[in-house]
Amino acid sequence: MAKISVLIPVYNAEKYLIKCLDSLVNQTLKDIEIICINDGSKDNSAEILDSYAKKDCRIKVIHQSNVGQGETRNRLLNQASGDYIGWVDADDWVSYDYYEKLYDACLMHNSDVAIANTLVYISPTNLKIDDWVNSNIFKVKSNIIEDYEDRANVVYSCAIWNKIYKRELANKLPKFNSELAMDDVPFNFGASILANKLILVADATYYYRKVQTSVMNTINDRKRTFGIFAAGDISRKFLKNNNEISDNEKKIINQIYDNFEVINIFGYLSLTSENFKDEFFDEMKKRYQKFDFSNNRFKSIESNQIYEKIIKSKNYKCFKQVKSNNRFLDFKIYEGAVKINCFGLKFSHKIKDL
Repeated sequence: MAKISVLIPVYNAEKYLIKCLDSLVNQTLKDIEIICINDGSKDNSAEILDSYAKKDCRIKVIHQSNVGQGETRNRLLNQASGDYIGWVDADDWVSYDYYEKLYDACLMHNSDVAIANTLVYISPTNLKIDDWVNSNIFKVKSNIIEDYEDRANVVYSCAIWNKIYKRELANKLPKFNSELAMDDVPFNFGASILANKLILVADATYYYRKVQTSVMNTINDRKRTFGIFAAGDISRKFLKNNNEISDNEKKIINQIYDNFEVINIFGYLSLTSENFKDEFFDEMKKRYQKFDFSNNRFKSIESNQIYEKIIKSKNYKCFKQVKSNNRFLDFKIYEGAVKINCFGLKFSHKIKDL
């Protein structure tokens, strides 16, 4: 049995796939398996995968008709046999000692999850920007995360690719769904609340490449965009039905998730296609009306007045008018969107607008 199963969904990734695979086959931790599923790529990804599999017996390649990233991730997890599993996107890469450091940290601290540092590169310029994925996580009081207050920071970092998970834990978590935007939110949420503990490993580095044609940047599809609401519903249902967590702990976690969902949904508003932005705003407003903004966890949000304006606005057109008449409010919206949704296509544009 391998120590870690590295799982890679691949779709039209020929431009970056070699760098990704080179970083994996040269890991200092040799006892790994690398499982790649080619999800119906139309470029040369399949040929690249097969050539690497011929040279390295640790690589397993599966070819399939296109089913989407979510279902591909489910199938990858079913193929895994390692003690731990780690996700890598096909256009990203990792430091050569990445898995050794994460695995050793898990063993040393008997941890179900290890979290790495992240560096972000924007393609095609290769501009390196500050780590936003872990900006909240690495502010916790200890590198060992156990209490639910600190686990909240893991919820905010919904990425699954900068972590390794005990496979036994991963098999208990919500499945992925190709039709949802941010379908990794329920998986990461489940891990953050069920893990015995989570360990931060600052000197293990995941290199995230932000490509404008990647799946996360394509949110002009209605079903995928509105899937952000479904992702929240799935997460809450998972928590409600879980018997390993006490009712008091569930109350705390729900309050934490309220905070996360408020921020996340708001960030998506700026990225939503104009074709259904009005509809998205109406659903967002409906959800906001259910939140208790007097909750202490919301007091740290600088943009509280924005959320109040959303609730009071009749529709998106009225909200746009409110923010256009208030420069401070407009600034906070831009600031919030940049901080909350760094995956978005408008990242650099909004920096300039500030």
